[in-house]
Amino acid sequence: MNSGWTDLAHTIKEFGPTNPLTKLVLDLTDGTHPEDSFSLVPYEKGCAFLYTIEAALGGAAVVEPWLRAYIQKFKGKSIKTDEWKEFLYSYFSTEEQDAMPVERILQMGDLYELPKSNNAEIVSRWYQLCLRGRTRNQLDPTLQFVTDVGRMKFVRPLYQDMYAFEDVRQIAIDAFETNRPNMHPQTAAMVAKDLHLE
Repeated sequence: MNSGWTDLAHTIKEFGPTNPLTKLVLDLTDGTHPEDSFSLVPYEKGCAFLYTIEAALGGAAVVEPWLRAYIQKFKGKSIKTDEWKEFLYSYFSTEEQDAMPVERILQMGDLYELPKSNNAEIVSRWYQLCLRGRTRNQLDPTLQFVTDVGRMKFVRPLYQDMYAFEDVRQIAIDAFETNRPNMHPQTAAMVAKDLHLE
């Protein structure tokens, strides 16, 4: 990796450190031709990024099963960055949450700036991962999210996970009872069952 890192530094110096073509994820909507953007930057930055993910999530034993699942799902396809990110978050929120230590969960949040995401699919899975890791770190924004968003596909799984987390169960119930008059009747009825209120 040292040789690649040296080559990357040299390439970035040639482009200029503020050149958009040195980004890992390029925006070509401004008319930049893909061939003009070709360099080793995405390869070497991509390598460094995957190495960072591996270190943050707990090492090769944790990441390699995800990588195999990724290859199996997307082999022969081209996908967008958002699809890649969503698969990563989805995998670790449904497959690895029991084994992932809280510090790893929070590192992942910091690494990908998950709390700042505007993507409801990503944010909801991030909140689920925190709840299943039994950390209250994101409890307040989770409660705000289920209040603001209201969609059953997001609300029910989060209330289910809050109910399963005994330390926050009553907080979730109180928040639901407060917000219930503002919820869609069908969603409210289903969540009430999830919280064992009916």
